[in-house]
Amino acid sequence: MTTTILTLDGANGTLLTAFTPSAGGGFAALSTNTTSAFNASNRLLWNGPVSYTVSQYAYTVGVSSADYTVSSTFRWTNSAGPAIADTMCIRARSSNANRQGYLMTFDGTQGQLYRVDSAGTATAIGAAVTYASVGLGASALDTDYVGSLTVNGTTLTAKFRGVTLFSYTDSTLTAADYAGIGGNSGSSFGSAIQVTDMTIETLAGPAINRIIPSIDVNKSQVQLHDPFSIIARPVFKPVVVHP
Repeated sequence: MTTTILTLDGANGTLLTAFTPSAGGGFAALSTNTTSAFNASNRLLWNGPVSYTVSQYAYTVGVSSADYTVSSTFRWTNSAGPAIADTMCIRARSSNANRQGYLMTFDGTQGQLYRVDSAGTATAIGAAVTYASVGLGASALDTDYVGSLTVNGTTLTAKFRGVTLFSYTDSTLTAADYAGIGGNSGSSFGSAIQVTDMTIETLAGPAINRIIPSIDVNKSQVQLHDPFSIIARPVFKPVVVHP
């Protein structure tokens, strides 16, 4: 299991496309709007100098496994504009040259999953799920939240604030490709969405259960030992013969 944590802490005014993460690589813009930049608080801002910016980016280092989780810490912070209506996006199995990929969106009240083709056309996968419907309270301004999207085979699972919103199935995109983030900020009043990090975590492979026999000489019977009863490991549990 490999975890890559990208702390988004660029110098004030640095565009995301010019930012070099400590983990290496960089970010490629997948949309025509490339105004996303860091502010004096070293947080990435989706909101640019024009109203209603739409920015999508892919991390340029490909993911080593097709099954992984992409998560990000972000906040809504703009009492003067429609900040809670603005959208944070997480991308998985994404192209690094166009907008194709799975796109998970979080606004202040609900989450929605999309499949986007290379032309940028988005198709909803399943229904949007409100946070209230899974027992979460209202989102607040100036509070850090974590959202995530897990792609595991054909199962796509989204979480917000540690709570599962849904698990949907789609078999269209199967290659690992790239992870990414994005934002859709409808406010021109300032920094409506601020992002502090992005994490990519590959998933462990499925457990392989093997049953091997051993003999208990006291009871003169065969016992079954499962050395992989918890999780598959490349180390075998020794078979113990009781005296």
